[in-house]
Amino acid sequence: MIRSSLIEELEDQIKSNFVLSTPISGGDINEAYRLEFSSQTFFLKQNEHLAYRSFLVEAKGLELIRQESSFRVPGVVAVGECEGVGYLMLEWIEPFERKPKSAELLGTQLARMHIARSSSAFGLDYDNMIGSLDQKNSAEKSWGKFWIENRIRPQWEMANSKNLFTSQDQKNMEVLQTQIEETDWSEFEPCLLHGDLWSGNAFYDESGIPVLIDPAVYYGVDEVEIAFMKLFGGFPDECFETYYSHRSKRVGEEERRYLWQIYPLLVHLNLFGESYLPRVRENIAQVIGKAYAPTPI
Repeated sequence: MIRSSLIEELEDQIKSNFVLSTPISGGDINEAYRLEFSSQTFFLKQNEHLAYRSFLVEAKGLELIRQESSFRVPGVVAVGECEGVGYLMLEWIEPFERKPKSAELLGTQLARMHIARSSSAFGLDYDNMIGSLDQKNSAEKSWGKFWIENRIRPQWEMANSKNLFTSQDQKNMEVLQTQIEETDWSEFEPCLLHGDLWSGNAFYDESGIPVLIDPAVYYGVDEVEIAFMKLFGGFPDECFETYYSHRSKRVGEEERRYLWQIYPLLVHLNLFGESYLPRVRENIAQVIGKAYAPTPI
């Protein structure tokens, strides 16, 4: 429920009278609403458990994608905190079914964003969030070091603090980290990633133009984005076919997908619980070349 104090704050910011709010389902983390004011309609998300900073870094991520790609993203209208409730109000973009060439356009725009190299290091100049979890983005020249220190280790340690892993899990993780450390990643260059690109964070506007939302941006390896998109499905084959018509698939890329997916699987393990533990184990076993035992000893 939206507090009257927040409505008054928003009315004051946009100089328009509030008319109606309609709850929107589908989000796992925040409360979401369609807000109608006398001037226009907006999208609002709020969370009394997340601080203002979480929405501020989301707003910055949207702006970074706007600046460094051809993607459409919602315009940021207001971001702040009211009586302890963090909020973000965005331009309302009505979602529509994709048109015949929409998926191809998504693939083209994504490839162009990845091909445009605009950073000399992996990471970002600030930490942000993925879901409701902190995402560390300390800049690194070494992709392997970045992937271990900023992605795998923080999520692994969080899950380990909940006593989710066996001694065999720990041994497998040590092998995985050694493999990453000993691999030559010099061919990979940093590019801007959306960072949380599952099918629920992309939709199409009235004209069939792709719209990206809920970013967890950083400069990383393009393969990671594609692996994330393929993890839970929902993107048409035409999207990937068009993407690879602009950026050639590397030798071993399909096999590395299992490595890149460990991070989002760990995130889901920490957010949603032990049902994701078998997938984490399967992917680690796949990468280190060990047979996966569904019931580890």
